[in-house]
Order: sequence, then structure tokens, then C-alpha cells
Amino acid sequence: MSLCRHNKYLFAVTMRLTTLLVFFIATSACDFKQARADAERLASRVHRQIKAGDYKTLYNDSCAQLRKVATEAEFVGMMENLRSDYGALLNVDQDTFILRSDINLGRMYMLSYNVEFEHKKASERLVFISSEKDTMQLYELIFNPME
Repeated sequence: MSLCRHNKYLFAVTMRLTTLLVFFIATSACDFKQARADAERLASRVHRQIKAGDYKTLYNDSCAQLRKVATEAEFVGMMENLRSDYGALLNVDQDTFILRSDINLGRMYMLSYNVEFEHKKASERLVFISSEKDTMQLYELIFNPME
């Protein structure tokens, strides 16, 4: 192969790879934006359920892994204790959003919030995973008090 043909071949391969990379980045950005919007929408629903004290629905809408950690009665009791100690949920302010993949769980959508209750402030972490039906479900809900 002559040097000229070799350079043309390398140029063609480089252009194809660049085109694929640009396509991948563009579709990933769209996918990321959609995933974030979906996770934020679900987080808003979780916050509405917490404000309303609808802990049974929150538990039943959660993924199977979360429901294995606690029974419905235990989960509702923990959430009622949180409300008793912290007061009603007043404000939520999103801090971060992270999209990760886990070898066992698949896609994980992690959102952190600074939350204000009647009596205390806390940081909150919500983690959603994709279910078999390709919908997001609550996997983890953690509150850490702010001093």
C-alpha cells in the first residue's frame, strides 16, 4: 500500500470513528437529560408522598430490594418516627444528580437534596433503579441530620 493510500485509509477510519464518537456523545447527552428529568419527576412524587404522610404507597411503589430490608409496618414506623423527630417536610433543594451503572442493579439514578423540616435540616439521598418494566423505582432513601 502506498503512503498516499495509507493516509487516505487512516483519514477515512479516523473520520468514521469521530462520527461514531460524536453520535455516541450526542445520544448519551439526550439519554442523560431524559434520565435526569425522569428521576427528578419521581423524586418530586416521593417528596409529595412524604409531605402527605403516604408512607404505605411510598413503600409499595419501591423496588423489591428495598422491601426486603424492612416490612411495610417497619418502613411506615421509621417514616413516622422521622416526622415525629424532624417535623413536617417543608422545603427541598436539589444538590446533585449522578447516573451510574451497577453490575447487579443496572442503572442507578442518585439525587441528593438539602431538605428542611419543621424542626431540623438534613441532607437526603434518593437512589432509583430501573425495574424490569423499564420504570424507575425507589431503591434507597437516606436522611442525615445537618448540625
